[in-house]
Amino acid sequence: MARRRITEGRTEDVLRYLEASQKATERAAGLTRRLLAFARQQHLEAKPVDADRLIASLGDLVRRTMETSIGVELRPCGGTGSVMCDANELESAILNLCINARDVMPEGGRFMIGTEQMELSAADLQADQTLPGH
Repeated sequence: MARRRITEGRTEDVLRYLEASQKATERAAGLTRRLLAFARQQHLEAKPVDADRLIASLGDLVRRTMETSIGVELRPCGGTGSVMCDANELESAILNLCINARDVMPEGGRFMIGTEQMELSAADLQADQTLPGH
């Protein structure tokens, strides 16, 4: 699409298309890493991930995944924290939720995905999980 826009002399959207292409390439590389890790039974490394930023970066992909009759709304909580996880695994989980939501709304609807900061007490957690807190 970027090439077509340049040929037509309409360059205003070219950077957006190139950035989307780069992100798609990075996601494909992440998927390949996950498949290789699964095949070798490797454990993925958890790191602090800004979930708001990750969801925002998936916005265009989520919108393209949904049918035109499904409205998409992203609701980040405002970047007040991070999540300890493997970023590629969180991305996969979010995309799976999107696909499942699309499949159960053949007549259309509204899909919202967002983040919320929560306080977990010791009673909320199992013994082998993380410490209580935000």
